[in-house]
Amino acid sequence: MRKISFLKNNLIAHRGLFKNGDIENSLKAFKNSIDNKCIIELDVHKTKDNKIVVFHDDNLKRLTGCDKNIIDCTLKEIKKLKLSDGQSIPTLNEVLTLVDGNVPLIIEIKTDSLCLILPFLYDLLDNYNGPFVVKSFSIDIIKRIKEDREKYLRGLLIGKTFKNIIKNIILIRRINKLDLDFISINKTIAFSNFIKVFKKLPILLWTIKDKNEYLKYKDNSYNLICENIESFRRCI
Repeated sequence: MRKISFLKNNLIAHRGLFKNGDIENSLKAFKNSIDNKCIIELDVHKTKDNKIVVFHDDNLKRLTGCDKNIIDCTLKEIKKLKLSDGQSIPTLNEVLTLVDGNVPLIIEIKTDSLCLILPFLYDLLDNYNGPFVVKSFSIDIIKRIKEDREKYLRGLLIGKTFKNIIKNIILIRRINKLDLDFISINKTIAFSNFIKVFKKLPILLWTIKDKNEYLKYKDNSYNLICENIESFRRCI
């Protein structure tokens, strides 16, 4: 297992540190993260014209009002849309330029079973000098990254649906072959038998939203992916 100690430098800001009306996965949220030295977790999608944008949902409607999927839009079309605070959806290149190695990045690659996003992601990350890791729910994506970019630090996301260790024995075997650097697990299975299978791997739990959750989960993880960090930071 390779060193990912930079992922313990501070708490991890889920989609950036957004507060007081700031929007998730926005340049303002990422600037707040840098100012507070928080590790940044963000999400990436590929556009129709093969650009990488930072946004969580497949569809743009929740945050822009435009009922279209990102994969069906060009970057020019996406840049015409505005978030509720007037900002535009950032490209990954814009985020990398802003962060510039000041804090680590955790880049979640949204599900793409054909791995079509990867060559365009490599073009950006191969030339980035700051610390980063990549993660995905897709075993196929993580497997392909291992083949293409062995030096990239890789993690697998595991949701709350995988509670039954017996039913998921085949999945566990597939995961063990990925040579992961960490796993990122939904907090609801933090105390389940399933998580014990991966006890040798650093575990990032998500999403922690208040002081009580922080105190409950802090001793059962390598680090925590959090929202509302300012509301419980004093207890850290």
